[in-house]
This record gives sequence, C-alpha cells and structure tokens, in this order.
Amino acid sequence: MAAATRLISRLTLVTGGGSGIGRAVCQRLASEGASVVVADISEESAHDTLGSLQRDLRGQGHMAAVVDVSSKESVKNLVTRIQTHYFQPPSVCVNAAGITQDDFLLNMDEDHFDNVIRVNLKVRSLYRKANRRG
Repeated sequence: MAAATRLISRLTLVTGGGSGIGRAVCQRLASEGASVVVADISEESAHDTLGSLQRDLRGQGHMAAVVDVSSKESVKNLVTRIQTHYFQPPSVCVNAAGITQDDFLLNMDEDHFDNVIRVNLKVRSLYRKANRRG
C-alpha cells in the first residue's frame, strides 16, 4: 500500500503524455498519488489521457496542456502556465515526447534530421532554461 501513495503532493510533468509510453507514465504517476500535467502537441490526445487519470487521492489536481517541445517559446509558456496554476514548478519531469521520420539516417534530408533532434533531444535543455529563476 505504501507504493500506491508514495507520490502524494508531487507535481509531475509528462511531455508526450497524450499517447503510448507517455500516457502509461501519466496513469502510473496518478495512481501513485501525483498531480500530473499531461503535455502533448495534440490537445485532444492530452485531454483523452487526462480523462483516464485516477483522481481519488488527497490533493490530486491534474491538468492537460498543449506544448511543442521543439519550440523554446512553447516550453517557456508551459512552465509559466504550470507555475501560475500550481504556484510551484514540477518536481518530476518525464520527457516521453518523440518522433521518427521513417527514413534511414543516410537518406534523411537535413530538415527532417534537425526536427528529430529538436523534438527528441533538445526538450531537456529547453525546460531547464525556461525554469531558471532570475
């Protein structure tokens, strides 16, 4: 029973939370007591996940948000929205957002490759920069 409530009072952010691994992570975090911000590029998918989250533990308050993790401005706006809504930054962040361009690396044009890098690798540094105070 202790594991089921080990994340009570934790605010969590999951990018790519609208489907797949991200959705499963959101559901697991909520089942363990966390408040979950479901962030996804698809508003509909984020809300679908939001509707599937457990809400019966003390203090839980989930939120869906749209974010394009390849955009510094979008990530910054998300962090601001979270801090305004919850009066704190997330204490747990999971980046499950990711894309593929369905081509071999040697055949992929530079624009597609750059987009994969922006979405799959750059979000961590964007979040860190957006979350800096001062």
